[in-house]
Amino acid sequence: MLVEFRVKNFRSIRDEQVLSMVASSETGLEDNIHQVGKLKLLKVAGIYGPNASGKSNIIEALIVMTSAVLFSDQEDLVGELSLSLIEPFLLDKRTESQPTEFEITFIHKNIQYQYGFKATSKKVLEEWLYAYPRGQSQEWYHRKWNPQKGLLDIKFGTNLKGGKVGLKQRTKNHVLFLSVANRWNNEQLSTVYEWFKNHFRSILPGEGGVPDVTLKMLAVRDDKEENPHHNVLEAMIRSADFGIQNLSVKKTKIPQEELRAVEAGGLNRLKGQSIVREGGEAFLINVFMQYSYDDAGVMMSLPLNKESLGTQRFFKLVGPWLIVISKGITVFVDELDDSLHPHLSRKLIEFILDPRINLMGGQVIFSAHDTTLLDPELLRRDQIWFTEKDEKGGTRLYSLWDYAEGKKRPRKDEALQRGYLSGRYGAVPFLEAFGIEEFKKA
Repeated sequence: MLVEFRVKNFRSIRDEQVLSMVASSETGLEDNIHQVGKLKLLKVAGIYGPNASGKSNIIEALIVMTSAVLFSDQEDLVGELSLSLIEPFLLDKRTESQPTEFEITFIHKNIQYQYGFKATSKKVLEEWLYAYPRGQSQEWYHRKWNPQKGLLDIKFGTNLKGGKVGLKQRTKNHVLFLSVANRWNNEQLSTVYEWFKNHFRSILPGEGGVPDVTLKMLAVRDDKEENPHHNVLEAMIRSADFGIQNLSVKKTKIPQEELRAVEAGGLNRLKGQSIVREGGEAFLINVFMQYSYDDAGVMMSLPLNKESLGTQRFFKLVGPWLIVISKGITVFVDELDDSLHPHLSRKLIEFILDPRINLMGGQVIFSAHDTTLLDPELLRRDQIWFTEKDEKGGTRLYSLWDYAEGKKRPRKDEALQRGYLSGRYGAVPFLEAFGIEEFKKA
């Protein structure tokens, strides 16, 4: 589970901003909390704020950090470019040449880890990892740029086992040590790497194609009776009141020559289609939404790509949602409410908060503009976060629990939606008229 994420000097974020999933001393809505040892961690957090205030950049920061961990050790162009997505805050001359800083604290396999690094788009300047088995702090390694030597010195802790010297020699300046250690099968560090690879997901708005996660879950078996996920996904979509009764999946093997043409950028017949690979083979997947029988007894259906944007968006989310509760992973969703009715957005949140369903400690962190979710009967004050720009254009991130207006915290039963829209907690745009006089002169 995610405990805390810190980021500094990244895009619109100048000063260090902290997103914490540690529950405050707030009482009530105990089902919104998952107990991990002595820690109480929140299952859900929502980020609100005006357009261009930095909501997406909080999520993008963790995506960029994860990409660097997963791909910096690649020996091709992908590895060399893995840091290229790091962009400093550009509205301050002092920060342009300074590194971006990321740090994340999470719990994986009952051990808490604290991992971070500082880097530019060209090289790593510092990297560190601490572990807390049985609650005791252990420094596993700390790597830091030595300007005199023109390289990264690294100090290893006594609790890190394995061939450390060999790993050090294989780690280039633009590569993260954690990535190299995983490639060369260091058992301890591969466990940390595994969290980034298998226990973190992100969902961005406007991503093209049919959603891979939900699609792959349905494509595991094209026979509905043999697929353990089919009935669950079908039930979730049926409950959304789209009028859909069943899902039908058609799986067609793609000849190798056609697949090569697709990968080369040709063959329009398959471009934009959903392709799933299994072993050395590839399959074209078509999903059909079945509605009802016509007078002749034929089931009427539509392909997914002919459905509304809301239906497609919901279909895209139900697969990851099922993984959240079955595997206990952490998912960041940018613009959760994109194309969704407010009732559907709420239903998705309630699904994650339900202690009868979410037994593995799954978490969802979302950004949204849907203010109906700002409901004290749904979310606690420590689960509601805001972003706004300061006087120098930098993003400021803060929770409703930490917000204080004249040292007075918003009441637990306050009308949060009305308070937010009125500007009581900040993080709303202050709009002027759209230049009527200028339009008249045009």
